[in-house]
Amino acid sequence: MPVLWRNSPDIPVFYLPPLGTGGDAAITLKPGLGAVAEVHFRDTKLGIAADRTVAAVLNLEESPIAVDWGTAELVDLDPDRLSTTAPAGASFLPIPRQPPGL
Repeated sequence: MPVLWRNSPDIPVFYLPPLGTGGDAAITLKPGLGAVAEVHFRDTKLGIAADRTVAAVLNLEESPIAVDWGTAELVDLDPDRLSTTAPAGASFLPIPRQPPGL
């Protein structure tokens, strides 16, 4: 299986909306992995049904340890607010040289 990594057209890139920034505050973006899932809970015996969107973000760091989604941070995020364009004037922290754990 090929490793899809840096600048791959097969990996969509999205930007989280900036939090707590105002005016001329500098924005520094750090690389991470994100996941959004629709979770459906159903129990026909109890007559319970619920649907929820769950989002998680995992920071990428240079490490000999493989990606561990157990360390991801759950975030309150509306996927429709993700952007495919970086905020104007943002700076970027470097992407790790290789995928963690490879």
